[in-house]
Amino acid sequence: MERDAEIRERILRVLREALALNLREEEMAGALRLDELTGLDSMATLEFLLALEKEFGIRFDPKAIELDLLADLPRLVRFIGDRIASPDRRGFMDSGGGKPPL
Repeated sequence: MERDAEIRERILRVLREALALNLREEEMAGALRLDELTGLDSMATLEFLLALEKEFGIRFDPKAIELDLLADLPRLVRFIGDRIASPDRRGFMDSGGGKPPL
């Protein structure tokens, strides 16, 4: 659970920074849906996605990504946690960028 909390915190920080949101941490504390915090249009979604890849050192398969995954915070936390914990590191970017996986 501690790992999930850290992933969640990092996702919210990335969202704030990538989209230059003027939201305080208290405003984001109980969020379950990111699209309720901000309007995720196509450009904002792309910026957020790229920032997540850099932060966590993973890649999202553009053919398999669902917009709801990026809006549903608990689901996104599980998805990223699974990707960084994967023994074969599928999706991990060897070239670095972002913080190392947890």
